[in-house]
Amino acid sequence: DAYYQEIGRAGRDGEPSDIKLFYHPDDLKLQRFLGSSGTIAREELLQLTQQIQSQTDPIAKAAIQADSSLSAAKLGAAFTYLEAAELIEQLDTDRIVSQPINDLEQQLDQAETVQQRQHTAEQSQLQMIQDYAETNTCRRESLLSYFGEPFEGPCNRCDNCRQQAAPTDQYLQPFPLGSTIIHTSFGRGQVLRYEADKVVILFETVGYKTFVTELIADAVRCMDSP
Repeated sequence: DAYYQEIGRAGRDGEPSDIKLFYHPDDLKLQRFLGSSGTIAREELLQLTQQIQSQTDPIAKAAIQADSSLSAAKLGAAFTYLEAAELIEQLDTDRIVSQPINDLEQQLDQAETVQQRQHTAEQSQLQMIQDYAETNTCRRESLLSYFGEPFEGPCNRCDNCRQQAAPTDQYLQPFPLGSTIIHTSFGRGQVLRYEADKVVILFETVGYKTFVTELIADAVRCMDSP
């Protein structure tokens, strides 16, 4: 999102602009490592829940931070997961109050599920960055499809289109761009774009996934088909 905003500023005056992307695959390895190291253990979620549940009145987040071994970023994420599991409620930016516990183990399971989905979505976003940097198709089409904006290349302005790097072969495209599909494993998703023999789909549960179109054609059902 930040990259899209930055390159958008370059064209605000309506004049031609040159945009350079500095990319190295090893940078993504570091980001993936940092993402995997940010997981909050179930025991930590339980301890945080018990700390908040011990207070009958709203408690300041700063007070929780003072007694916690979690970093500020991890603690903020933990609040989000516990709130999704209805174990706490964030009253505002500064205070938290406990919620009645229905089934603690089940609610902790739910908090862990929300965390896993968040991490999966973040990893899929990293994959989209890699796909954008390494694609040999129209970069404008790739970028706009990420935001759900339909555009069919070539744009004749990006490096790939100018070098005519995009393949001219015709590939299977069974689902309209922007259409809603149901996958047997990942559920509901939106078709974003095709890249040669592959299709990129944004799922509500797991984020972005890239498939070989021919192999996935029989595993999904298009909701927008006539």
